[in-house]
Amino acid sequence: MDRTGLVAIGSMLIFAVTASDACAQTDWDLYALRLTNRARSNPTAEAAIIGSSVVDNRAPLPPLALHRLVCQAAKNHVNWMHDNFGTIPSGFVPDTWTIFESTDGRASGAAAVGTPSFTGKWPEDRLEAVGFDTFAVSYLYSVGPRWSAGTMDSGAAAIEGDHKARWEDNGFRSAILHNRATFFGHDAETRTFFPPRGGLSPPIDHLRFWEMNVLYYSTTDPRRHIFGVVYRDRNSDGAWTPREEDDPFREGLPGVACIAYIAGTDTAVASETTMPNGAFSLLLAPGSYDVAIAIPEGVLWIHGVQVVDQNVEVGDVEVLGPEEFFEACLSSTFAFFETGCVR
Repeated sequence: MDRTGLVAIGSMLIFAVTASDACAQTDWDLYALRLTNRARSNPTAEAAIIGSSVVDNRAPLPPLALHRLVCQAAKNHVNWMHDNFGTIPSGFVPDTWTIFESTDGRASGAAAVGTPSFTGKWPEDRLEAVGFDTFAVSYLYSVGPRWSAGTMDSGAAAIEGDHKARWEDNGFRSAILHNRATFFGHDAETRTFFPPRGGLSPPIDHLRFWEMNVLYYSTTDPRRHIFGVVYRDRNSDGAWTPREEDDPFREGLPGVACIAYIAGTDTAVASETTMPNGAFSLLLAPGSYDVAIAIPEGVLWIHGVQVVDQNVEVGDVEVLGPEEFFEACLSSTFAFFETGCVR
């Protein structure tokens, strides 16, 4: 990924940031997006990268942006599948492997109101339940299970396994490579289970559910996303590294205000805070923009970002740690000003 370093730091008034981030997008949701975007950028090469015999020669496609509400809707449904496992007479194996939160896991069944973690029978119901406006968007849903006797892969290995499974399924691969797809939500979780077994036979005792949702705007909506990741390089490897939510060395910086201005002006047109994994995504009409990222030390600026007809990834925005920041200010690379340092 491209890395955007410390472009400029100064003082500014921060305002009108979107609602606080109560959702729990993980680093693995962001990592799943990166694997998906890698496949979209060069579908022909993806099979060799992941060691698959399934080759797809479609043309390269623009990247998808991570969407916090779509991730939350996915998480809610993954919770429902786990929490109701063994109690839904769907006839499928496992029995809650379904996109419908209904009493029999089917579109014709009654909504499973009152079941644990229920947020809506239909996918659009679950999106609206987390505050997403489904008007003028379309979506492709991918829901899948994996199971094993004993422990399963975790972390990056699990996400890579899910990605390979999606790639090798024609329907899921078509969702990944949909030419109008614009944004993305994901969740995955592995749990140990005991009877009831939901159709799985012993000694199987570990079950993983994942959900990947790919959405796109109507043909009349020209808006696209400027997106990236704000992170602190805690392991000094020069890149954002995914980690578990409770890892003290997690690198994504949450709650950082990101604001898009019409380029060369002080007119703010979109704002939000970074997700728990450090990702941000600003939805904008075609135009030229300056993006301000308000870290505690000051404000990082990315100038002249052009939005035309596809998402624009500004890359991984590395924030220097306090000691690195001080050393940079003393070095010849930076000049010191009252409000901070500028390159």
